[in-house]
Formats: sequence, C-alpha cells, structure tokens
Amino acid sequence: MKALGLELDSEHDHTGKKANSKSQKEAVEVGTNKQKLKPKEKIKEQNFIFDGDHCAMCKDVLLLEVGHTSDLIDLHNQLVFTDSYNFECLKIPIYSKLNIRFWRFQLEFYFDKVICEFLEFGWPIGIKYLESLDVVEKKCRIHTGARFYPKDIEKYIKKEKTYCAVLGLFKVNPFSDKLVISPLNSVPRSGSAKRRVIMDLSHPKCHSVNDCIENNEYLGDRVDLHYPNVDKLVDIIKSKGQNCLI
Repeated sequence: MKALGLELDSEHDHTGKKANSKSQKEAVEVGTNKQKLKPKEKIKEQNFIFDGDHCAMCKDVLLLEVGHTSDLIDLHNQLVFTDSYNFECLKIPIYSKLNIRFWRFQLEFYFDKVICEFLEFGWPIGIKYLESLDVVEKKCRIHTGARFYPKDIEKYIKKEKTYCAVLGLFKVNPFSDKLVISPLNSVPRSGSAKRRVIMDLSHPKCHSVNDCIENNEYLGDRVDLHYPNVDKLVDIIKSKGQNCLI
C-alpha cells in the first residue's frame, strides 16, 4: 500500500508483484543524459508542506472512497490468518478494470492458465525470508529524487489514485501484520522532461522486500527471470512484423 514518499509492504501481502529497483547511483542522478545541471544550477530541496500531522499535498490527493479502502484492508486481514494465497483459498476478487471473463476465454487452452487466477485474485509476491525484513518501526527518509521533485511525486500519486492503487493516509498501521517501509524516488526519463517515479524495494540493503524474494524460484517452480529493455522489445517487434502480439 502506498503513502506519500513511502511504499508500505506487508510481510504477507499476497496481492502484489515484485518490483524493479534502481541502483543508488541512478536513483540520485540529477538531470538527463543529454544535459547535466551545473553545480551552481542545482535545484534546492523543496520541503513538503504539512497541515498538522498530515501532508497538505496528500490531503488533497488521497481522497479515496472509504468503502474501497476498508474493503482492501479487510481482504488483507483475512489473508493474514490463512496458510494459503488468495487464489488458492478465499478467492476474493481484487479490484481491477480487466475483463477477467474475456481473459479466461482467450487463454482457455494456454498452458499457464494460472495467470487468470492471478489476474482475478492477485499475484503472490513470493516472500520467503521473513526474518530478513526490516520491520522495526522507524521513519524512512525518501530519496533525493523524490525530495527535489515533489510536483512529480504529486502527479504520480494522483495518477495512482485514478487506478485505486493507493491507500492512506494512516496514522497507525491498519493491518493485522507488520509493515516494511520502502522509499520513493524519481529518475530522469530519456529524452523527456518528465521524471519516472520508482519504489526502491531494495532499500534498506540486506533487509529489503527484494532481499526476501527468491530470484530463481516462484511458488516452488524454477524460473529464469530477466527484464527486456525497450531496445530489445523494438527488435522483437521489427522481427515479428507490424501488429504482432508480445
């Protein structure tokens, strides 16, 4: 679940995906590949404005429906006390704008039909090493790329709100489980003035969410996971031809 500048991940959140993380060097880089900021031109850090205990920006952004928020919290709290994933036992549909019936129809003869279960009931994260998680209650400072660009963070939160992908603000932990706090960051987009917001699930080092996820195994199956870059995808499209499916 997301809050301003922080990604809140539960130890037993069975409805998310493993996210990519960026190196610290890339995360704090200021400027673009084409034009770097000179030392005297460096942007001064902007502080978020608080209204009492609440961030004023978030107060305007995170006006989510109470029903939607409470439903997701109830779903999480039910899953905490089960030994199985949602797609295996409770089978409570998660919020989605996907036409699940259409997906099931199109993938009727697909060898990996469990994908439809994940789309409807949530993707297990696959956390294995819970003892490595840093669940100590403490403040987590967001990265430089988020502190220097609060407007970009605000746009990101507003966009995520339209997807009903954020919850909060919370003064206390509303879940029947511990939380892991991961910082937000932003990095330059190649050839664009817009910045890309990322969630650093590799922080803190050795005690992060990603440190608790097996790289070569998912739900007991051996996997060889790698992420193709944009250039690779372009090459695939060129080789397969226009209107190909990827």
